[in-house]
Amino acid sequence: TETLAAAPGDHEHEVSTPDDEVTGDLTIEAVDPATFEIEALEPRDVELQQGDELMVAATIRNTGDQEANTTVAYNTTIAAVDPYEKPVSLAPGNETTLTFVLDGAETVVAAPGDHEHEVSTPDDEVTGDLMIEAVDPAAFEIKMLEPREAELLQGDELEVSATIRNTGGHEASKRIAYETTIPAAEGHNTDVSLPAGEETTITFELNGTDTAH
Repeated sequence: TETLAAAPGDHEHEVSTPDDEVTGDLTIEAVDPATFEIEALEPRDVELQQGDELMVAATIRNTGDQEANTTVAYNTTIAAVDPYEKPVSLAPGNETTLTFVLDGAETVVAAPGDHEHEVSTPDDEVTGDLMIEAVDPAAFEIKMLEPREAELLQGDELEVSATIRNTGGHEASKRIAYETTIPAAEGHNTDVSLPAGEETTITFELNGTDTAH
């Protein structure tokens, strides 16, 4: 700490007693301050769809001659995404790799088109291209209703099954309703959550009370 604060150049040092002293030359050489450079950003140029998760890795190296602390930031031009920051402490010549994640909830709200993402320190920055492709919103289509045509007696029970498929590009939850024109029969609702491209089969029941009237 004492030599770090010294001005570079020629100085002297001395040992003395009340009766004697010895003086010598003391030369202070300058050292470079800590400098945090970004060695790599992987992936640098990215194409992804709305709703995809993105993980990036940034390698940070202290190319200076002093140990120090700094903050590494990851930012994008996606309006709804706030910057991420992580603290780093590195000795001279050492490096570390940090990871940052954009989750699907952040990319799903991104406007389709060209964006940028960037890792930065107070001393350096690396920017890459970030292409966001649009995907269709979640759409729950009914692929099957079984039985579709039914005959039953008053008081009979009826079980129907419906296959629902999410034909859109996003995961979503939606309410599925089953109704009849029987005045006394109440409607039935169930909530279904489906990833994009997945399907499920649900069942509904009309009981004897519903069909008795």
